[in-house]
Amino acid sequence: MSTPPTTPTSPPTATLSQVSTAGPTTALPASLQVGTVATGLDTPWGLDFLPDGRAVVTGRDAATVSLVDSAGTVTEV
Repeated sequence: MSTPPTTPTSPPTATLSQVSTAGPTTALPASLQVGTVATGLDTPWGLDFLPDGRAVVTGRDAATVSLVDSAGTVTEV
């Protein structure tokens, strides 16, 4: 006996009036910081961290791989 095909379900949608623009309802922990780590990256896409704290960043359009150190220095590899 075969199983009938299933119909894919569509993702939930929301109207503009259902989307809150009030912002977060809780404060972020004081240990979190938001800021610029590096500049000069062309369309950064993937990001991962090495054990020594440097970041590996891939560039989508130029197909580059760069290392970013703790000082924000970008080195293309």
